[in-house]
Amino acid sequence: MTPVASRLDVDRISDRNIDGQDEPRTAFDLLRRSAERWPGRAALHFLADPARIERARTLTFEDLFEQVCAAATLFQTHGVDAADVVAVALSNRPEAHIAIWGAQSVATVMPINGGIPTADFAALLALAKTRILVADAGSWANRADEITAACPRLTNVFLVGEAAAHAHPDVDVQDFNIAISGIRGDLAQAPPPPEHLGIINCTAATPGRPRLVRRSLAAEMRTVCALRPMFGDLLNEGTVVAGGLPLFHNSVAAASGLLPWSQGACVITAGPRGFLNPDFVKNYWRMIAHYRVTLALLVPAVIAQLLRVPIGEADITTLSLAISGGARLSAALQRRFERAAGVRLLSSYGIVELGCLATMTPPAGERRAGSAGIALPWHRTRVAMFDDANRFQGDCDIEEVGRLLVNGPGLLETYIDDDRGDVAWVECGDGLLWLDTGDLASIDGDGYHWIAGRRSEVIRRGGRYVDPSTIEEALLQHPMVAMAAAVARPDPVAGEVPVAYAVLREGGQSDTEALREFLRDTLTASSTDLPVDVLIVDALPLTPLGKVDKRALQQREACVAMASIKQSLGDAANTDDATD
Repeated sequence: MTPVASRLDVDRISDRNIDGQDEPRTAFDLLRRSAERWPGRAALHFLADPARIERARTLTFEDLFEQVCAAATLFQTHGVDAADVVAVALSNRPEAHIAIWGAQSVATVMPINGGIPTADFAALLALAKTRILVADAGSWANRADEITAACPRLTNVFLVGEAAAHAHPDVDVQDFNIAISGIRGDLAQAPPPPEHLGIINCTAATPGRPRLVRRSLAAEMRTVCALRPMFGDLLNEGTVVAGGLPLFHNSVAAASGLLPWSQGACVITAGPRGFLNPDFVKNYWRMIAHYRVTLALLVPAVIAQLLRVPIGEADITTLSLAISGGARLSAALQRRFERAAGVRLLSSYGIVELGCLATMTPPAGERRAGSAGIALPWHRTRVAMFDDANRFQGDCDIEEVGRLLVNGPGLLETYIDDDRGDVAWVECGDGLLWLDTGDLASIDGDGYHWIAGRRSEVIRRGGRYVDPSTIEEALLQHPMVAMAAAVARPDPVAGEVPVAYAVLREGGQSDTEALREFLRDTLTASSTDLPVDVLIVDALPLTPLGKVDKRALQQREACVAMASIKQSLGDAANTDDATD
């Protein structure tokens, strides 16, 4: 099958039934089928030490399926059934795949970021009524008491690492690898059916503590079925996919796991910290050359870092395609990467509630720099206007910015904490429930999506809204700037004012005033878009997914504003004292 080139191809594919007769209906079915078709083929290379990229732990498809079955049997022997929750809080390593797919085969699985604050981590485990936790030994050691106190249903903890040193009086603690090492054979009970709501994912974009999304096993497979025809014959037994993003994120687990494995492709996992490990970024191009990688999965912040790493003598000619997700990919960054690496870079857009991606640049079609591509097969998108009471006012015109709504076959069934009152579902008079993504976007005449940014990140300066991506895009056009981010700084007069952060390219030289002058000449919008400050920093804070952590920057700016207010009050008090 040829890769998708346009919206016409997507429409043609969408005429078929997504639940085809020959399609696996669950991840367990997919992994079993792959093990039968390609038993001795490498499914996974794990680079435990990214500084030594030649040393890898390899699992064949047969190995992978056997260990997934062993993990599933382990959980069954400890009394779980389909309704019980197994939380997997592992860093990037094969055990994360083994535990996630094993848990899903007999129970309900919740992949979760083990690096979030302890109070939030324990609260989410408690909200999901977690029965078994699989975690890195180091992340368990310092917060075991708080977790067990918050989670009365927790009975077993399996650690990857030295478990004996972390025993706890309230739960049974064991080493995960030792526990599954002696287990072989079939499952004691048949895996849950496709309609089982066996997946709990944590949202990433909502402010504060993440929400918990519940989805069916079939919905997960439908996201894979929607992605696969986009690539066509670009995804095959000879494909090697380079990962590095955290596996607790549902899009990553699908894109760097189930999707390539469905076609017999091999996945490289760099861990445990993935792209957050400087050694992995430093050796990335050598890794591409050594394993003859053909497809790379990236995020914009990582792309900017890779542009600071010389390709040198590394032969990366096998790399034909790279996909950026997780955050908006600027046109300037996309063009710069394609020139430097000689690789087609596709942009995409996804949201946890939809299961994976909603849009992607068609691999065989036009790459419109700055766009997030077209809707995937069997997915619907629309851009709409709403009044202050959240009532639908109509669809936006072509290229008009409005609220981005999505609907698709992998959509969540429900939020576990649905009583929080966040508005997620909207009705548009067509009988469908649409998910409000929280993003602003426009759609052009050919169906390409243009993401303007999250509504929560728009800077409200006086009576005008400032799009931070406008500032970021302008800064990235400067030849010395490698990364850029714009956020709001609280202001007593205007409410908020924009502030920009810039990371210079390797060996680049510039200063704050030069960058401000460049923005004055580059920004075509009103002068209110001009940042009140441009800060040159060595690095931007990143989330575990490799996205720029704008919340951290917003908190920093809030502290700056508060310090300024306190200083002003102090100066005023000193002036009054002097007057008296």
